[in-house]
Amino acid sequence: MSITDERKCPDCGCVVLDIKIVTREATYRTQSTFLKYTVPEAKRSIWTGAYPIEGDIVAYMCDSCGRVLLYGHPQES
Repeated sequence: MSITDERKCPDCGCVVLDIKIVTREATYRTQSTFLKYTVPEAKRSIWTGAYPIEGDIVAYMCDSCGRVLLYGHPQES
């Protein structure tokens, strides 16, 4: 974890840290996935079954109170 560019916790005002949210344990046989988002009205592809990705979700955690903050970062067009 690293200290962000002085992003503050909305609850206690302390500096928050970058974190990665792991949806399953990463071993040499599996890979963890990064969080992504799409719009509510998005439709699955008829070819792949996947939703179109609008952007990434990044996470921060307050080192003092433990609050986790999620922010969406749209993909560049």
